[in-house]
Amino acid sequence: MVTGEDRKKQKEEKKKQKMEKFLNKKISLISTKEHSKPIKLTKGYDPKKVEKKWSNLGDFSPVNKSKKFVMCMPPPNITGSLHIGHAMMVSIQDSIVRYKRLNDYSVLYLPGTDHAGIATQSVVMKQLTKSKQSENNIDRDQNKFDQVKLDNDKFDKSFNIDRDTFIKATWDWKEKYGNRIIEQFKRLGTSSDNTRMKFTMDEKMNKSVNEAFCRFYEKGLIYRENKIVNWCSKLNTTLSDIEIDHVSVKGNTIINVDGREYEFGVIYKIKYPVQYIKYNEQASQGIYQFNEDIHQFNEGFYKEDSLYSYGYVIVATTRPETILGDTALCAHPNDLRYNKYKEIIPINPITNKKMKFIFDEAVDKDFESGVLKITPAHDPVDFEIGKRHNLEQIKIFNSKNEIIINEQNKKSSLCGCKRLDARDKILEILKSRDLFIEKKPHEQTLPFCSRSNDLIEPIIKEQWWLKCEEMSKKAINVVKNEEIKIFPKESKEDWYRWFENPRDWCLSRQLWWGHRIPAYKFKESSYEELSSKDLNYTDSSYKDINYTDSSYKDINYKDSSYKSYIDKSCIDKSCIDKSYIWTIGRTKKEAVEKFNKKYNTNLDESKFEQDEDVLDTWFSSGLWPFATLGWPEETEDFSNFFPTNLLETGKDILFFWVGRMVMMSLELTNKIPFENILLHGIVRDANGRKMSKSLGNVIDPLHIIEGASLEDLLENMRSGNLSKENQKSAEEIIKKDYPNGIECCGADALRFTLLSYMNGINDIKLDIERVIGTRRFCNKIYNASIFLKKVLKENIFLNYSRDDDDDIKKDDVSNDVSINVLKDDASKDENKKYDVIHDNVIKDDVIHVIHYDKLLVWLIQKRNKVIEITHESFRDYKFMTAVQSIHKFFLYDFCDIYIEIVKKIKKEEYIKVLFIVFIDCIKIFSIYMPFITQEIYSQYFKESINETNFPEIIKINCEEIVKTNFEEILSKVKNIRNQEKEDIEVEGIEEEDIEYIKALVPHIKSINGI
Repeated sequence: MVTGEDRKKQKEEKKKQKMEKFLNKKISLISTKEHSKPIKLTKGYDPKKVEKKWSNLGDFSPVNKSKKFVMCMPPPNITGSLHIGHAMMVSIQDSIVRYKRLNDYSVLYLPGTDHAGIATQSVVMKQLTKSKQSENNIDRDQNKFDQVKLDNDKFDKSFNIDRDTFIKATWDWKEKYGNRIIEQFKRLGTSSDNTRMKFTMDEKMNKSVNEAFCRFYEKGLIYRENKIVNWCSKLNTTLSDIEIDHVSVKGNTIINVDGREYEFGVIYKIKYPVQYIKYNEQASQGIYQFNEDIHQFNEGFYKEDSLYSYGYVIVATTRPETILGDTALCAHPNDLRYNKYKEIIPINPITNKKMKFIFDEAVDKDFESGVLKITPAHDPVDFEIGKRHNLEQIKIFNSKNEIIINEQNKKSSLCGCKRLDARDKILEILKSRDLFIEKKPHEQTLPFCSRSNDLIEPIIKEQWWLKCEEMSKKAINVVKNEEIKIFPKESKEDWYRWFENPRDWCLSRQLWWGHRIPAYKFKESSYEELSSKDLNYTDSSYKDINYTDSSYKDINYKDSSYKSYIDKSCIDKSCIDKSYIWTIGRTKKEAVEKFNKKYNTNLDESKFEQDEDVLDTWFSSGLWPFATLGWPEETEDFSNFFPTNLLETGKDILFFWVGRMVMMSLELTNKIPFENILLHGIVRDANGRKMSKSLGNVIDPLHIIEGASLEDLLENMRSGNLSKENQKSAEEIIKKDYPNGIECCGADALRFTLLSYMNGINDIKLDIERVIGTRRFCNKIYNASIFLKKVLKENIFLNYSRDDDDDIKKDDVSNDVSINVLKDDASKDENKKYDVIHDNVIKDDVIHVIHYDKLLVWLIQKRNKVIEITHESFRDYKFMTAVQSIHKFFLYDFCDIYIEIVKKIKKEEYIKVLFIVFIDCIKIFSIYMPFITQEIYSQYFKESINETNFPEIIKINCEEIVKTNFEEILSKVKNIRNQEKEDIEVEGIEEEDIEYIKALVPHIKSINGI
């Protein structure tokens, strides 16, 4: 009989076997036998040929090792093409995971792509609009699908397409072009586990997103409310702050907005009429004590009243078009000029409506007159001020940035005007009323949509919001407690600054492409069916129903004494289209069942309609570290690999993405998403300018990797959406910077160069000439390998042969050869694979010799130092130090000194050490330059370089080290090289050292040691 204990043991044994099977997965590399035909080494290194050969090394899956390292790749947009920021990101991340693999870690580097709501919808809609063809008939020219900005005059809103057709067309587009960016990442040598490739809108991710939204809602963290948002009329959606480009505009600048040219960089001084009580002595005195800003107003514009006198306050504004929505004037509470004006009643100079005069610390008392006009519905600062002072919110613009037509203003000439046309008309009205003082140049910052180039309009809109205050506190604490460490450390202050004053997160986007919000509302006809249904709003679970209409504001649903019936009498038919009752569910079925159960109704699903909006793309991206591993399910991947070890990304999305991942992970999993955060700076051009298409200084990584002629560069620039003026200036810059185009440098050179710049979060000034220099350094490495093979073939003296290699015939190699390389003999098959041995065999054989030779002691000590520096640098993420260390050692110590000596002094132990140190260098270089190192390593070994181990320190017995330091010899060499004599005299040199000097100073014929 099987007992419960037996079943438990069987279950645990099964789980153990399953886990062992999971962990015993091998690195799925394509066998090197498929690439066993080495490229014939020539004097010149050809990166195109080598990188093409090793471009597909397969999928790098975790293996069964005691140490684990897990990192998620920040998902690039499916609309994107490889840019220099991606190249920097991949160079850093892939170097880290390659370093970890060589140091015996089981590594999971998890890749994926982001559905990129706005970006993808923009690209696909543009193609559909342009072609004006039916479903799925999308332009197939791949180059036209690149990420673009939509010009206002090119986006045809008259082209109608239904949601389902558009979604299907977008999925078709994604299947055809959505993985281009991942393929381009492979060009950089990315060693990610592509068997776990994720997409933020695949079925499992959608389940994770709906689960997260519902859990947040059930915790009372998601709510629906009218608030200020960034509105793009061109894309007809709200935007997050990161989707906005803040452009500094100088005085009197002409910009095309809403299809016309308007003047920006101007501030307008305007008189706001005010009334005050005549017989209030204190108020009257206050007014005349500061008569520069409030003056007696005798124009008779307002009807005389025996109780009041009139004056005006001067206000400076860059947005006179929003005066229609002004509800107050505001001064700083510490501004003594205005501290007696509480009784003043400002008058709106356009609508003639009375406003309030308030005091708030948000006002800059030193700016112009120190008085701010408050437009709560169209300015984020004013919105917050308005909330604090209970000001009316008057919405004056519709979704098309036109003046709203209503009963009060339908006869006005301003109705239906575009916002900036309204500005001109309002200024004319102010002038006619003698309320306009002047305009003057004023530098300002304008917000533009990064996709459509539309000028963003702040508007009030009812949206879903996520409360961030409590989650922000948790995010601060995990960094303060060092549960999460941020590199570089100075970025911690930025972290605290972001989270100490959090704003709630607007989750809604008025798009079709994205995760549709799992919120459901009654259709209009549903209200009839709720007649006589007794819904108790005092139920403690009332939060599952969200009342959004402002007409309900007078009803306190939380009042324990209040009960109501929803029927014809309590529904305002004039606003039935906007007075929805919302219910939330992971599925529509769940949402309706929840509603019916809790509120004693029996409605079917047809009475409910899902929210048309989708979630902000950053919401699904915020779940990336754990949703990609299977959350909310307890999958093997989630159990084994979460939390992850490191998140590496650009400093510009520290809050927008990294911070939100931390908040969401702590709230949903009660765990940190990663242990460390590593940030890098922005890549700029050689002059330190931000890369911009309009400047013509955008560097395409593929141009560096493959090379590009001047005409290629110019054609690429012309294919964009630049104006003729910008094209002309960009062409001049390109011709100046790249008169001969860009030389083919290869991915290895680009990666190594980018890492050589990496110094904390400092921005990088990328100079193409430096990449070209690294390309030549790759040639140096390649030529060193040619020399090594030549020396090995010419000096067959090592007593070693491989008994376990059946592929090598005994008569093919000499019995006394340790390194089984075939003679370069025409009678031999040149394409036959070289025998494989591990250099540790040679190390054991040569170690004892090192202690007695000053040259070898010097070289091994230098080698050891590079290994130490590499470990230290990767521990502290100091990549510049790491790459400079190996570069300096290989170029100046190994090539310029050691190889030059070996050319002249061919001692057995010198050649053995030559092989040992060269292979160690190749292993270290493989972290940064995967292609050239894999090619060179394959000339000597069957295994992939990814399956080897990082070089270890070779310990040297200090007591046995020879007295003469080799550095002293090098110092003498340096002095001798400055002399032109063929016969020289050197003081204090030992006879055995003369050969070193002669090898390093070729022009010397004889040396006399004194």
